[in-house]
Amino acid sequence: MAESKRNHFPPTLHTWIGAQLNEGTSGRTAINRHVMEAYEEPLRIYFLGSGWRNLGEPHDIINGFLADRLDRAEFFSKWQSSGKRLRHWLINALHFYLKERWRAERRHDSTQLDASTSESHGDVDEPAVHDDVIEQTWARSIVATACRDAQTMCSKDGLESHWQLFL
Repeated sequence: MAESKRNHFPPTLHTWIGAQLNEGTSGRTAINRHVMEAYEEPLRIYFLGSGWRNLGEPHDIINGFLADRLDRAEFFSKWQSSGKRLRHWLINALHFYLKERWRAERRHDSTQLDASTSESHGDVDEPAVHDDVIEQTWARSIVATACRDAQTMCSKDGLESHWQLFL
């Protein structure tokens, strides 16, 4: 009986990611898809509100970050052992990625960035500064995904009128 009660509750993100990691490549693909769908927009908004916003196009920066970090085999296992919330882990990882990119561009480009850009990278905002914005944007992306899933299920089950009533 305890097993049937437990199945009624969705797994936490930490538990779900742990289970997916045990599934190998297909599980890792599911994790990466979830992170990209749920966190791309909040990370982009965070980037736009940071002192790094002049480093490049937000879409390119965030997609480059996600491609780089999500491809690392140990990325999620290190997150799990850190005890941090996933959004804080991603924000911290984004900061490291931006610093790496900025340094690489500095090395590559023989001209120095102007002083105002250089100074803006010295005091990078702590993750908690934009926590409310990240939370709100993340929640909106989760609700949008749930609505798309609900619409698909209603359509598949011939319940389009139920979906329209919900809207």
